[in-house]
Amino acid sequence: MAFSYTIGNCSTTNVAISQVKNNEANVYPNPTNNILNVSFSLAPLRHELTLFNAYGNIVGQTTATYLDTDNLPNGIYYLQIASESATLVKKVIVIH
Repeated sequence: MAFSYTIGNCSTTNVAISQVKNNEANVYPNPTNNILNVSFSLAPLRHELTLFNAYGNIVGQTTATYLDTDNLPNGIYYLQIASESATLVKKVIVIH
């Protein structure tokens, strides 16, 4: 089973749900006020975290397992977690 989604002008297609389930990502704390952490049930060899605002603009990007949200305004964001085998999007709330 596959699906597609669009955030602003960024879209992803054919993301296999079974691949995502095999390597779940835990995003915490959520809501966050300064550092957003990501841990994986299985360690991916390579991954990239991309944080989008509600307009689909990239407001943060890293290959680390955390993102600094201290300079972002309060609001709802979407964290795209991309590894070599899957892409997953999680909703994140920033509150200072």
